[in-house]
Amino acid sequence: MLSSRLARAPAVSGSATQLLRRVAPAPLPSRRGRSLVAGCVASASGEVKIAIEGMMCDGCTSRVEKVLKGVEGVKAVAVSLESKSATVQMASGASDAKQAASLVDLVNSIGFDAKLSK
Repeated sequence: MLSSRLARAPAVSGSATQLLRRVAPAPLPSRRGRSLVAGCVASASGEVKIAIEGMMCDGCTSRVEKVLKGVEGVKAVAVSLESKSATVQMASGASDAKQAASLVDLVNSIGFDAKLSK
């Protein structure tokens, strides 16, 4: 089962495998399974990657960066206009699926089309 393989991965914590068991108790199709594993690993490492559509200039990237840096538990933010993405480094233990979703919602609330990236 995917969760037992994931539990043996050195970079994945027990909370990530518990999340996987709650979200997907049955074996997953390979495409969906990969995205869930990527989300769990990102959560365990404290890094959240967000794909952002609609950024047109450096002002847009500055706005996204400023808003994300204002969130409690965010340690660092890197926004790239070229790759249309943001990488958010969370303080240790602060990153989880709920927190990642709230970061995406925050970026969407300022007029961009954001979603979690792999």
